[in-house]
Amino acid sequence: MRGASSSTRTGDSRSAARVNAMGTPTSRVHRNELAHERRRRRLTNERTNERTNAQVQAFSMCSIAATTALFSTAFFMAKRFDAQASERELAWRAGALTAMKPAFAGLTSMIWGHAGDRFGFERAIAMSGLLHAGATAAFAFARGNGQALALRALQGAADGLVVMQKPALALVSDGA
Repeated sequence: MRGASSSTRTGDSRSAARVNAMGTPTSRVHRNELAHERRRRRLTNERTNERTNAQVQAFSMCSIAATTALFSTAFFMAKRFDAQASERELAWRAGALTAMKPAFAGLTSMIWGHAGDRFGFERAIAMSGLLHAGATAAFAFARGNGQALALRALQGAADGLVVMQKPALALVSDGA
């Protein structure tokens, strides 16, 4: 080993990639490979970002519609469940129906944040959207105040967009 030249100890210098002080390959072949890889990643990220952006927008619209539609109908929904209840009792039930979703969305926000970190925000948003859609559909067929409150709580627990919207939109804007 003592008499060996430096090129045999480290390999043939002509076939090895030459790098500058910053670690960037200086050979034309390696620069082209890096440029191709960056282009491929950018195209993949653009497709993913477009899909994520569409999911965030669709889920935002559904979540907002599920919340705002209840504001004007909660009193009448509570009255449908118990026509004999006093106006005060109906107002309390309507308030509880309205407050259940944001309350449970806040309680489950850390769980959804963890799911977004662990499984990726796109998958977590899709899972949250499916759960929220199912809870909303079931809420439409609630037969009593207790069932309506439970389904409204489930809507809030499934509303992962509260936490994941900002990171998902940050990922979309990074790719632009």
